[in-house]
Amino acid sequence: MKWAQKRDIPEAMLLEAGLVKRHEESGRIYDFFRGRLVFNIEDEQGQVIAFSARLMDKEAKAAKYINSPDSPLFSKSKVLFGFHRAKRAILDAGSVLVCEGQIDVLRCHAAGILHAVAPLGTAFTEEHAKQIKRFTQRVILCLDADRAGQQAADRVTKIFLEGMEGMERMVQSDLGVEVVRLPAGHDPDSLITEQGAETFKALLEQPMQYLDFLLDRLLAREDAGTASGKRKVIEAAAGFLVQIPNQTFRSQVLQQAASRLQISRDILEFEVKKLAKPAVFRPAPVRGPGAAGGEEGRAGGGGALEKLPVPTQALVVQPLVADLIQLMLAHNACIPEIQKELNQEWIQHLAGAELVQNMIDLYNEEAWTEQGSLYRLVGEAEQNYLAGLDTSGLQALGLAQVLPQVKRVCSRLHQDWVRNRLLVISQELNKPGLSDAEKRRLLEEQGPLYKLKNSLTATT
Repeated sequence: MKWAQKRDIPEAMLLEAGLVKRHEESGRIYDFFRGRLVFNIEDEQGQVIAFSARLMDKEAKAAKYINSPDSPLFSKSKVLFGFHRAKRAILDAGSVLVCEGQIDVLRCHAAGILHAVAPLGTAFTEEHAKQIKRFTQRVILCLDADRAGQQAADRVTKIFLEGMEGMERMVQSDLGVEVVRLPAGHDPDSLITEQGAETFKALLEQPMQYLDFLLDRLLAREDAGTASGKRKVIEAAAGFLVQIPNQTFRSQVLQQAASRLQISRDILEFEVKKLAKPAVFRPAPVRGPGAAGGEEGRAGGGGALEKLPVPTQALVVQPLVADLIQLMLAHNACIPEIQKELNQEWIQHLAGAELVQNMIDLYNEEAWTEQGSLYRLVGEAEQNYLAGLDTSGLQALGLAQVLPQVKRVCSRLHQDWVRNRLLVISQELNKPGLSDAEKRRLLEEQGPLYKLKNSLTATT
């Protein structure tokens, strides 16, 4: 603030750029990045357009990293940290190395590994894909390999891939994705610091296909010796394969996956085809006297051929929505808590939302007392989906142990909805010809959403 005042820079401009904030109660202006180590965020030409800042006080109860808010200069969904310095090296290496954080990127660059970049706490977007594809089609993700690293992998997936959605954007953009697994407890920064750049470079020479990494994680988590465990692994593999647009590459990877899972290629190909077109949720049809296919309908057929049943497509459900359905199926007594914690607006556009609402409605109508009665009240696709869920682990828990899981899933759905709404607002603000009144309305909605996003992140 003091620096800006000496140079007659308007307070309103600092607020819009996110360099300062106004205290809600006192109205006092304060520096947004106070008490933090600050990194420049630059565009492809190397011009500073925003900042990222790391918390210095380990005891402080605040987000470890914060970024400048979206502004006319900066949209984090369009920027990869370090990209302007990495462009030439990406061309030379024929690949881009994606790390989790800014410190990793800086350490890589200092060690001469110049094709490293990092996301800015956002999911992978089409803009990122376009940015990368101008220089390479090969993406290498850097992940820790131990138990803590498994959690780190989940964190990277959440931050960068956003529960597979980012990965879908990658493969849909025809980007080949590989993974480098680091030694236990290491990230690029610590590995280069402790064991030297050559050790890290040697690992970069031996990446694994993302599908192999995915299968390793699934096989470690699921009991592939059981029918339900094997099915979950196969379905997850099919969910990845169906996103690959290049048919030749998909066919090659599909064969590798089938061999790895010790199943026939035809079985895996069938699962992929089932997912190619998402099913539309429809309630089970009610047949009355004389309805088509009933006794009277068949009697009056005059010898005509009876219609063959149309095969039901597999129901596709968004992962967090699937978690919610599994919790309800295992303990329908948790539904009142879900109704309290969940706003239907958060999931209304997500695959599987209609099944969630149907299950809640049937519970409220007291039509659903146990799993068997639920299956009779939903459509065939939903029956098949619900029958394939393994709820034995959840059923072994008491309701008191399940409710915290309900809160966590609802909180993550809330976070995703806030993030998506902020993205829509940012896109609206960038539209040409936007009126001042409409811009004001969007900015008034944007401010509280950013605060809500920060508070939700701080409590999870």
